[in-house]
Amino acid sequence: MRTLSLTLLAWTALAASSAAAWAQPAPGRAQGESELAPVPAELVAAVKVDERLRDSVPLDATFRDQDGRVTTLGTALEGDLPTLLTFNYSSCPALCSLHLNGLVDALAKSKFEVGAQVRVVTIVLAPDEPTADALRTRDRYLAKLRDLGGKGRSSGWTFLTAVGPDDDRQIHRVADAVGFGYRYIPTQREYAHPAVTIALAPSGKVMRYIHGVAPDPGELDQTIVRAGVGETSTAAGFLAACLHWDAARNSNRWGGRVMKIAALLFLALGGIAVGVLVARNRRGPGVNPS
Repeated sequence: MRTLSLTLLAWTALAASSAAAWAQPAPGRAQGESELAPVPAELVAAVKVDERLRDSVPLDATFRDQDGRVTTLGTALEGDLPTLLTFNYSSCPALCSLHLNGLVDALAKSKFEVGAQVRVVTIVLAPDEPTADALRTRDRYLAKLRDLGGKGRSSGWTFLTAVGPDDDRQIHRVADAVGFGYRYIPTQREYAHPAVTIALAPSGKVMRYIHGVAPDPGELDQTIVRAGVGETSTAAGFLAACLHWDAARNSNRWGGRVMKIAALLFLALGGIAVGVLVARNRRGPGVNPS
């Protein structure tokens, strides 16, 4: 009986210490503080816009258009129209739709027709986006533009996707040329990126940055006029960025989970062992068959 009491006391102490360890925050954290990983500072710093007025986009950058044809950025910019350049992708969780909806709203109130006095070029950030998705997205926003009373020709808005699903070099070439900073978050399979509309002169030079998701229609018209004659303008709007950080997928909690699972197993096995000792004690001393 003494042995059983000592065993019960020992197991109770171990169980209590395990429960206390379970309840304690990880080293370096206060009680109640989240174990989830913070947004890395380098990611926040990377998602930005470095304005590069009068710099030129790489006209030889190669893409596929929304119809699947291999083309170049220069081909998409051919002619004497100013261009509104955006960076988006169809599966973006939030910001891209806000950005493109805001742009369409402003264009619907503009005195200029998309495809006649101004063109729009959207470079798709996700290299694995199918051209069918790009076409569907382009057509949806053109349809909204017309529904809102604006004018837009299909030829006036081009979506450019990567030539191959594993090659984003051309996307980065253009993004770097205009100072558009973005990063892919592998654990979330999405992109952290700013929302900005970049006005280009017919030559492909950067004339103005309009930040945010809701351009002012009057300011947009002024931007189009100035870009058309190769005149730069100071930036408008406020920087907005899509930085959806899922901390649960980007934390170092795995080690803590392993320790907790091990503690549970220990408690379970300890309980079984104590149960066996209790049962033997109740049966009394064993009988020698001889």
